[in-house]
Amino acid sequence: MTNQSLGVKRVKDKRLPIMKAAMHLFSSKGYFSTSVQEIADYCGVSKGSVYKCFNSKEELLLQVFEYNHQNMMARAKSVRLNESLSPEERFVKMIVVELEGLIENKDFFNAISKSLPKNNQVTLFMRNIRRIMVNWHKSILEDIFGEEVQSNIWDITFMFQGILKEYTHLITQEQKTLSIERLAKAVYDAIEAVVERRKQKDAVISYALMGDYEAISNPFSFDEKETVGNFLKQIKEKIETLNLEVAVREELLDSVELLEKEEQQEKPRMFLIKAILTFLSGFTELEPELENLRLVLLHDTYNERG
Repeated sequence: MTNQSLGVKRVKDKRLPIMKAAMHLFSSKGYFSTSVQEIADYCGVSKGSVYKCFNSKEELLLQVFEYNHQNMMARAKSVRLNESLSPEERFVKMIVVELEGLIENKDFFNAISKSLPKNNQVTLFMRNIRRIMVNWHKSILEDIFGEEVQSNIWDITFMFQGILKEYTHLITQEQKTLSIERLAKAVYDAIEAVVERRKQKDAVISYALMGDYEAISNPFSFDEKETVGNFLKQIKEKIETLNLEVAVREELLDSVELLEKEEQQEKPRMFLIKAILTFLSGFTELEPELENLRLVLLHDTYNERG
């Protein structure tokens, strides 16, 4: 798959009309009911031209997700960097931007949520998108409330997530008309109250428990080797932080090196990859990173490279 990322300013003109056509047709017909030929016809190019830009309909879908996500994030970040706004104003405006992005593309998200292709790449992609958004919301809270949220940051983050999720459901799924500005201000008031109540309490969700959210890969890389390389790097870095005997640490690092060499072979030996992953799984501290790695390595098409 191509290693090209579709940053907001980097989308080539010839790719953007195809993505917009795909988004329209996926929204109106659903993913599985839309063919690549229909996408090509809609934007007036040949089917071959679509495949020159995107290796598959699945990759096209994921890059449409990326384009929408990065547009929203770019607008939200510009608000966050606006020092003329008070902390409350920044919080409210960032929530407004996020909700407006969801509302603007609600037909697409509603259609796709009912018909996402079920495979490991899509599962990994959607999992990492969720984790990116959770970490984004966590960073907003840290930016706005500072030291007040540090001891309970993950608890407050998921409370924030839950509030947004329910309001979003009302707007996008149940088609309720709400004032986004008033909603965002209400969310701020609720979170401010939560912060005040939780700052003297013990955390339910510890930092240690959220290691898998810290170990997110770039969901917008469609290069399998790059993705595997990133996960292996994360595992090696994690091993270096563990309180292990020298011999055990060296054995773990040697296993990761062996896995890295094997996955780079033209025909990786899946029995060996599975054996190494099983060995590494004996160390529960590595499980968050291993879970992501399994999704990439252990699927039917992985050893069909050539």
